Amino acid sequence: MNTIELEKHVNSPDSSKFEGTTAVFFPIDEQWGVKLFRCEETRDLSYNRHTTLYDMGLAPMYGPKNTLVYDGETWYGYLCEIVECCDTAVLDHYGVEHDGKCQGGDYFELCSYDSYSDFLMENEKWGTADVELRGRLEEEGIRFTDTHAGNWGIRKNGQPVLIDFDKGLYGVDI
Repeated sequence: MNTIELEKHVNSPDSSKFEGTTAVFFPIDEQWGVKLFRCEETRDLSYNRHTTLYDMGLAPMYGPKNTLVYDGETWYGYLCEIVECCDTAVLDHYGVEHDGKCQGGDYFELCSYDSYSDFLMENEKWGTADVELRGRLEEEGIRFTDTHAGNWGIRKNGQPVLIDFDKGLYGVDI
């Protein structure tokens, strides 16, 4: 998908987005989405960490960097593989209706601390993935301090991965 096609898709009224604190994520198709940042330096930091962690098996696939205009603002982004996010699974587990845009009161209550820990203990798939991801990070000498349900997921091949790379990552060459 070239930049013009990407701009048309992101600016489409049918496009849905998922917002984090520093990035907005737009699904493009079943496999790919685009992560957009307001700041080029933040995008570059995220992209560099993403590519490094991908090489270690700790991040989803990625594509090229891009720059586009959305709502009259310049955004800096890159393509990223879509994964099944842990926060969506947590909300589904507790029967909270959502449209995939996991934000707000229920989100913060359920995806942080006690409810999130209970979910990981009650759900074999996600509990196992959490242990595997934490173990892989430790093996690589990486400390990730922003570990809440919205910052990791599972690839279609079953591999647990991080999806947030802009802060809370410490270790070799990160």
